[in-house]
Amino acid sequence: MNKQKVPVNLITGFLGVGKTTAIRRLLANKPAEQYWAVLVNEFGEVGIDGAAISSASAQLNVVEVPGGCICCTTSPMLRVSLTKLLRERRPDRLIIEPSGLGHPSGIIDVLRDPYLAAALDVRATITLVDPRQLNDTRYTSHEIWREQITLADVLIANKCDRADAAEVDHVLAMARGMYPPKLAVQTTSQGEFELGLLDLQGEIAAPDLRTASLSPSPAGRGVGVRARRQKVALPNEALAFARELRQASTDAEHLLWQLLRDRRLAGAKFRRQHPIPPYTVDFYCQEAKLAVELDGGQHNEPELQAKDAARSHFLAEHGITVLRYWNNEVLSQTESVLEQIYTELAQRLGERDQAALPHPQPFSQGEKGAEGPMIKDHTEPGQASRGWVWAPEVRFSAQQLAELFQRLHAHSALGLLPVQRAKGVFHTDHGWLLFNWVGNEASAVEIAWRRDSRAELIVSGDTPDWRGFESAMLACILPPTPGASAQVN
Repeated sequence: MNKQKVPVNLITGFLGVGKTTAIRRLLANKPAEQYWAVLVNEFGEVGIDGAAISSASAQLNVVEVPGGCICCTTSPMLRVSLTKLLRERRPDRLIIEPSGLGHPSGIIDVLRDPYLAAALDVRATITLVDPRQLNDTRYTSHEIWREQITLADVLIANKCDRADAAEVDHVLAMARGMYPPKLAVQTTSQGEFELGLLDLQGEIAAPDLRTASLSPSPAGRGVGVRARRQKVALPNEALAFARELRQASTDAEHLLWQLLRDRRLAGAKFRRQHPIPPYTVDFYCQEAKLAVELDGGQHNEPELQAKDAARSHFLAEHGITVLRYWNNEVLSQTESVLEQIYTELAQRLGERDQAALPHPQPFSQGEKGAEGPMIKDHTEPGQASRGWVWAPEVRFSAQQLAELFQRLHAHSALGLLPVQRAKGVFHTDHGWLLFNWVGNEASAVEIAWRRDSRAELIVSGDTPDWRGFESAMLACILPPTPGASAQVN
């Protein structure tokens, strides 16, 4: 029997920031009829916080996991403790207080594995920060401190009664400049905040186009305070291969190949530059006997037109259907080209019911599906932006994203107006990465963010065409990984 998922929140923050006090206040203000559970992880072997929290409410189950970070040394114990907790008595809400010296992003990853995700609904992560810490390099240079702030959906400046106005302003300014943006930023004392923040959900915020080109994303892992900026790290052979493709193929061929490769369209396998003596076709699907040819402007010449006709006639005699497109059609009408190839594949493969096949077109504004993003546009005179947001389960190829961001300097090849700024946070096959493009320079660094994958592009001009870039971005999505079928009952 399916049971409703249990909402779960992380309450994070560095040592001494007031997490336990904040949780005690939450428990004191929770609905009286609800039964909550709290899982407390302490760095030491003797738990104190659990004892302090246990006295906060009678309708409460407190589970302690001492002896290190539960995403590192004791992650198996985290799974065991959660499974036991859920089977003994299913709570109306679960609060997790990681150690102040723990990596909370690893806990989110554990909570989203298929086994636990069947029982838990990960809600907003609340991070508390003491404004006074921003003036102390012992904190700002600490990797875990930066990770906790980056991961936060809601950032709360606690102990503001002990900080001066400049220190409070400092933390608020830091929060305003962060990407991805926080769902909420609040100031408080004694760890007090509204229960509604636990279930806060986000929308895509419209960027401030007046300052978009002047506010770079934080570099390095976490919020990037004094972090070292890193270039995209790719294997040497992958870089060599990417350069070879860029040199040997047209932009249209490169774009279409990203959309056809690895069975990405209707599950059909395409080969690139496939020999069918005496010819070599640009793209070929053996099982559908379908060839796709791309032509440049020189094919308007009568001599080349005659050769193309002879080529198509030869292929037709061998039962091969040829779809021929101009390069500019692929770049400017990508969706239409995909739709025609998709329809031909469905017919050639004998699939009459096209609804059974995955649809190739990008989602329109406001729609979302299993892999489709939510979209929001924003336009001001001379500038325009579009943002995309995917569910955290959608995974991208880090290598393909790196190649895509490296191509943004050639904006016209993607059908784009001149690009001012591009940035995105993606769940990839190499972990969660922050991609950044500004001033014709692309970079990627690890990031603790876990809420969703998202991207934002800002261009010069009022009437942008996003389709080429959007199609290329969707082509970076990896096939879903089969999850475990077991559930916590």
